[in-house]
Amino acid sequence: MWTVSMNKLGIIVSVVSIYLCFNDFMSRGFIGNSSSSIEQKSNTSEPVAPWGMVKEDQLDELTDLFNAYKEQHENEAGPKTIQLSEEVSGSYTKVISDNYQLELKAVISDKLSYALINQVELETGKSRLVKVKAKEIITGLKMEIISQTKVKLTNDKRAITLMMYQPNKKESV
Repeated sequence: MWTVSMNKLGIIVSVVSIYLCFNDFMSRGFIGNSSSSIEQKSNTSEPVAPWGMVKEDQLDELTDLFNAYKEQHENEAGPKTIQLSEEVSGSYTKVISDNYQLELKAVISDKLSYALINQVELETGKSRLVKVKAKEIITGLKMEIISQTKVKLTNDKRAITLMMYQPNKKESV
């Protein structure tokens, strides 16, 4: 007797569960109900533009915001390059001097220390790797080795440190 009543209880619970699931599907609009509550709610609100569609005034505003970000990002990003002029001194990864862009590639410490500097001619774009010994002159600048990643380029008025990379932290020498 106990098992018969348990079977009846199981059947009743199953039927009620199926009914609730079916009712839930119907109320959500999954089964062929053309006037579902979702559609009715969307008709009462403000019309929504399809994905990727932006109103004209929003487009102008977004374009202005993006351009401001782009200009700021371009000013901050990239390796430091400087064209040599009278008031310039400091540390850089690239320097422009006498129509050449100079970039430090390696510092070799052997019996005679020297640096390998990539020299790019700005007019033609041709580049060549130049071996410069300590105290030698390249494009009017005297080169002096500071460390394994830095050289100092000087002339009468300037002192520029040319680095292989821009470190995140201060480098202890």
